[in-house]
Amino acid sequence: MKKNNLSGIERELVLNYLSEKKTDIIFSIENENAVDKIIFNQNQFLVADKKILLLTDFPYSLTNYKDKTVRIQFYFNKLGLYFLSKIEFVSSGCALVIPQSIQKIEEETENSSEVFSVLIKSMNIYCLFDENFNIFHESDFKNSVNTYLTQSKNISNLNSVENRIYSPSVIFIDQKNIVFASLKKNMPLKMDCEYELVINFPLEGPVKKRSVIVKCLIKDLYEDFTRTKLCAVAQFVSIQEEDLRFISEKVSFF
Repeated sequence: MKKNNLSGIERELVLNYLSEKKTDIIFSIENENAVDKIIFNQNQFLVADKKILLLTDFPYSLTNYKDKTVRIQFYFNKLGLYFLSKIEFVSSGCALVIPQSIQKIEEETENSSEVFSVLIKSMNIYCLFDENFNIFHESDFKNSVNTYLTQSKNISNLNSVENRIYSPSVIFIDQKNIVFASLKKNMPLKMDCEYELVINFPLEGPVKKRSVIVKCLIKDLYEDFTRTKLCAVAQFVSIQEEDLRFISEKVSFF
């Protein structure tokens, strides 16, 4: 048995929790090259005899996934859990057998020495580059800011712990600025404050990483219309000439 599997007693507590409909659930279904995600609120499902998860209200498109394996994710007292089951249809709705194995969602970790990362030294916060953005380009940083603030919020996988505070992502960098983006509640950077950063660039060859130390000033904060997302534009105010040349070459190369 995997160490992330719940014990029998834990599983019983979780099934009671689901039976009392104290949480929403998310379905993740592999579909060709993508993963479809559907969220169901507490009024759209019930648990029968602690064995069957029954969807009483679901989109018709779900019928396309009959007999397919689905990952069901949910929070139990802020702990992220999931199990796998197959979609079946009965007269009362869409039914899924709850298996013996219910597992904890594993913490996602990244080795900061192998990826682009930025350390905010005074806070000891590591920020990773957002893979949805081409951060090395010569266009105006406002294009990246606008894209981040206006893009639709997709249903994402649950985290190992609910409501955890996460570091901002980096969505842009050039010879003058670096832009951080996050939910407003997670943004630690403040307007007109100065921060020292360590920007880590992975390299090929015997030397695996180059670190560039800069001081920057937060010169602009951009907020979306819902006031839930924020971008912080940091302008470099102190950087070694050779480090500036290195970043310039990275920008030109990409």
